[in-house]
Amino acid sequence: MDHKWLKLLLAISLAGLAAQAAAGTLVGIGGKCLDVPDGNTKDGTQVVLWTCDGSPQQQWTHANGKLVGIGGKCLDVNGGATTDGTKVQIWTCEKGVPEQKWDFQGGAVVGVGRKCLDVPDGNTKDGTKLHIWTCEKDAAEQKWILK
Repeated sequence: MDHKWLKLLLAISLAGLAAQAAAGTLVGIGGKCLDVPDGNTKDGTQVVLWTCDGSPQQQWTHANGKLVGIGGKCLDVNGGATTDGTKVQIWTCEKGVPEQKWDFQGGAVVGVGRKCLDVPDGNTKDGTKLHIWTCEKDAAEQKWILK
């Protein structure tokens, strides 16, 4: 096999690896999970922090810059706002909208306006409604692990 074919096969293999999705529960402060209350798939349902139980409403897939959860709904910042305290919700996935773009950076989940997925005041009580907030280095309320 000549080198052109080897290079092509390597490029295809690397592209396939880059496109693979990561999936699991998104675990934050206090070992609690990102959760869609009662598995409600209605657009606008605000996500919360909840004790991890492996339920479908706590399962997320990160692919193509989106976090997709129950019912195929995307994690979304209400109205695409970048103001600290704007609610984070689920919404029907739409192509190319910045309010549904999320990246993992240094343990934080960063979205629109370079704001972080945040647990208000680090409150680990079940049902705490999540929002976006200015990213703060090493802030425990902004650390998340997809496992």
